[in-house]
Amino acid sequence: MQPRQRRFFTLIELLIVISLLALVGATIAIQGGRILEEQRFYSSTQTLLGRFQIAQGMMLFLGKDMRVVIRGEPGHYSCEMYSDETLSKRLLPLTAPLNLPGIQTITLESDTSQRSDSIKLSFLSNGSSMTRGILRMESTSLGDGSKSAFIVLPGHPTAFTIDYNPKWIPPLPPIENQFMSYPLEIDQEPVETKDSETTTASSTSELSGIWALCGFPFAMRAQKPRQRRRSSFLLLEVLIAMVLILFCLMPLLGPHLTMYLEEKRVTNEVEAVRIVNILFTELLVDKFYRQNIPWSVIADKVPIPIEDPRLRAIGYTAEFQMGIERRQASQPIDGVRHYLLRIVCSLKPIHLNRPFQFLFKLAVAHGGESPQQEDLTEPEEASEEET
Repeated sequence: MQPRQRRFFTLIELLIVISLLALVGATIAIQGGRILEEQRFYSSTQTLLGRFQIAQGMMLFLGKDMRVVIRGEPGHYSCEMYSDETLSKRLLPLTAPLNLPGIQTITLESDTSQRSDSIKLSFLSNGSSMTRGILRMESTSLGDGSKSAFIVLPGHPTAFTIDYNPKWIPPLPPIENQFMSYPLEIDQEPVETKDSETTTASSTSELSGIWALCGFPFAMRAQKPRQRRRSSFLLLEVLIAMVLILFCLMPLLGPHLTMYLEEKRVTNEVEAVRIVNILFTELLVDKFYRQNIPWSVIADKVPIPIEDPRLRAIGYTAEFQMGIERRQASQPIDGVRHYLLRIVCSLKPIHLNRPFQFLFKLAVAHGGESPQQEDLTEPEEASEEET
């Protein structure tokens, strides 16, 4: 029995595979730099937005006068945050300078114009004195690929947002009539060609008439030019080409897709934390400052569900649960007793069962009836999921 010979790859097959790999590699190499530059610009703008949110939070919750300074030259900006007052050691890492790569220009459009190499933003007096204007950032790309981002500073405490808009493109000049610039001979046909075609057509018609009279009916069909029939691609060939392209793209796009999904998850968590802080501020204003919450809800630890479209947009649901952690041990003064409330915000992803919990504590004064619990409740230890 003769051994079966193995079929080797032909040179054409190797050239086709090498051409496909070279084409895919060149496409990714060209687009890779642009994608990396856009990612740097996006990360830097989100970093700057986070600094504004931290500065506003420290101003509102800690009563600190904060300032954010943007220094540097085009393409090499840095952001620094400091306070006119002394900060604790736990807050110092939040004020460390951060570089902003990928941003070419930063301008502040306000009543008082500031230079682009040094911009100072103020968060003072619990929100009564804040910088007002529009902060505009542009990427380092040139041409149609340039990116722009805008942060609106209204001059009072608010939830800062960032808008990404394409760079404004000036209108194209009107298209002029270019037909008059071509030579006149291009639109006209030479006289000699017309004569030759007329002569050829007349001779052909005469010959066809002679052949028809002689009893050759196929002579009329012979005068028509034969059209070359183009072979179409088979469905199997198209499927094989698509499978080869997918096999080449899978190892190249797999890490980038995984990185994108992980970055989107982390970004949604950071956005959820920011929205929780905003919801807690709204809870203070709507429920406590305006006294729209019954004391029984606090004493009985009744959960308060939060229906907010901002959380739904990133796939989260939330609820607040309030309870009494400590109360004033001494006798009430003028019928007013002081309590330390424990407010827990449970943030739960829609498609997951594991919630995230955020702990807030609030001191309040209550002049009504005391709750049923007479003994002092010890503070509960925070679980590993609480932040």
